[in-house]
Amino acid sequence: MMVLNQFPAVFRNGSLESQIDRLLDDAIGSVNGGSRLWTPACNVFEDAQGLTVQMAIPGWEANQIKVEVVNNELHVTGERPAEVAEHRTWFVRNLPEGNFKWSCQLPDSADTAHSTASYTQGLLTLHFPTREEAKPRQIAITCQ
Repeated sequence: MMVLNQFPAVFRNGSLESQIDRLLDDAIGSVNGGSRLWTPACNVFEDAQGLTVQMAIPGWEANQIKVEVVNNELHVTGERPAEVAEHRTWFVRNLPEGNFKWSCQLPDSADTAHSTASYTQGLLTLHFPTREEAKPRQIAITCQ
């Protein structure tokens, strides 16, 4: 079972370093005027059924999103061209565009062989059930 205070070490996207990286990327991206690699907003939680990752990726098609597990590390990437719009004056531009990438180390208890993925209304949901051998089990006591 993961402990809440371990999340920043395991899920780097929520760490102070990633927030500083995102701030610097935003500053560089606005100077360059181009699209950059971005990170979708996400929720990660564990319950009795296993580990679940929810990612907000509105406006994308499922075939533009790739989910891989390599050496127990989850990688979610997306590729689509950024919208080219000339002769526009932007007042607010908060919707990310271009390619994205998100990664995290999965706990040893995650059963990647029986994982599921769904994409509905812009929400990607990945579920990794808890391995049977990692689940708590009752040991019967016998009297002699």
